[in-house]
Amino acid sequence: MEDIGSGKKKFEVYVYAKKLLDKLENLNTKIKNPIDIEEVKKGIYYARKYHGSQMRQSGDPYYSNPIEVTIMLAEFVAEEVPKLFMTISYFMILLRI
Repeated sequence: MEDIGSGKKKFEVYVYAKKLLDKLENLNTKIKNPIDIEEVKKGIYYARKYHGSQMRQSGDPYYSNPIEVTIMLAEFVAEEVPKLFMTISYFMILLRI
């Protein structure tokens, strides 16, 4: 694999990457500070470049787990953290802090 920034290699979408990129593109429509999809693609590219031949006992690629965790964290941060801050702000107003 050539480096993605060299212009010789195009980013290839595969099942794990597609799931994450679809989730992030959807979340970008809902949040104030959108996620830089190109930077995420670079991270996925290099994970695949350096760990693409490693497999888990299940047969899944080694890099699939961090991508799955990223999907869960992206959902939580985009959807739940704002609710948490609203709740904290509400209690601070009630307590006049």
